[in-house]
Amino acid sequence: MNYNFTKFDNKEYYKNSTTSEVKSLVYKIRNQASDSPFVNFDISELILAHLPLSKMNYNESGLKETIFNATWYFRKGNEEKIFDIITEKLKASR
Repeated sequence: MNYNFTKFDNKEYYKNSTTSEVKSLVYKIRNQASDSPFVNFDISELILAHLPLSKMNYNESGLKETIFNATWYFRKGNEEKIFDIITEKLKASR
């Protein structure tokens, strides 16, 4: 299950289809410095907000593709660290 991050640039989608939590995270990530110590956590939270743990089928390659798309879209974040954060949350939820 992958999420298309380019949808954040579609104003109608952003206005009508995203939750306030997602809007807040997108705004926060966009305004953080690339070297912020929190950017990896915030990107992982954004991914998890869109791909809830209860609905996510853990698929390593699909998750890595989603993380790659997120880091490319925001042009910040560390793919390996985000992957580790998300997999730890997945393990803890089981």
